[in-house]
Amino acid sequence: MDKPIIAVQLYTLRDFCAKDFDGVLERVAGIGFRAVEFGGFHGRSPSDLRKTLDCCSLSAVSAHFGLDRLRDDIEGVAGDARLLGLRYVVCPWLDEDQRRSAADYRDVARILQKAGERIRRDRLQLCHHHHAFEFETFDGKTGLEWLRDETDAETVKFQIDTYWVNAGGADPAAWIRKLGGRCAMVHLKDRAKDGGFGEVGSGTLDFAAIFEAAKSAGVGVYIIEQDTCPRDPFDCLKTSLKFLKDQGIA
Repeated sequence: MDKPIIAVQLYTLRDFCAKDFDGVLERVAGIGFRAVEFGGFHGRSPSDLRKTLDCCSLSAVSAHFGLDRLRDDIEGVAGDARLLGLRYVVCPWLDEDQRRSAADYRDVARILQKAGERIRRDRLQLCHHHHAFEFETFDGKTGLEWLRDETDAETVKFQIDTYWVNAGGADPAAWIRKLGGRCAMVHLKDRAKDGGFGEVGSGTLDFAAIFEAAKSAGVGVYIIEQDTCPRDPFDCLKTSLKFLKDQGIA
């Protein structure tokens, strides 16, 4: 298997993106990244951003789109994805009233299934990105299990986030193995001893086990993200990328 795509989730740099998106993309490329994942567009059009990506020799592997857009504007999402050249469309969040019961998760699963069926016509893959709350149990199953079991395996896949699995009281490597081929991407972020976010390899998570599980599952995309940074976020990204290179991942 070839080495996975290594991307950066631009949410890490959201404050900078809001001020100078082009400059952020240039700096990301200068650090050594060749791919990005969008967490938002900050008022920029996808076609405009695609021009900057091309100028920086960057590709956009994926982008996060809210569940409301996946439900109410799937044609617009598909259009944005085509303009950006995405491989994956990702649902990044569930509001509190969308995750209070098994019935709520079944409703979300229906939305994801329908959206996933539509974008597959454009050779795109829908994924769901979880947080800690998807590990709460309803009627004997976690929210993440409800989403898995109520959707088609080829239509809806998952973007496992190593930090949020751990914060939800579970084992990231075990969940990657559990999902197998349905784990299309992994968000790499470490958990510091104080429970905060850390650079990959700097905290408490067992990345050797995570990488082994991801390789066995055929994961093709790793995305570095750090929700909050104690120092310059660009330096934090450099540290995380260096760890992946030292491990032979990047």
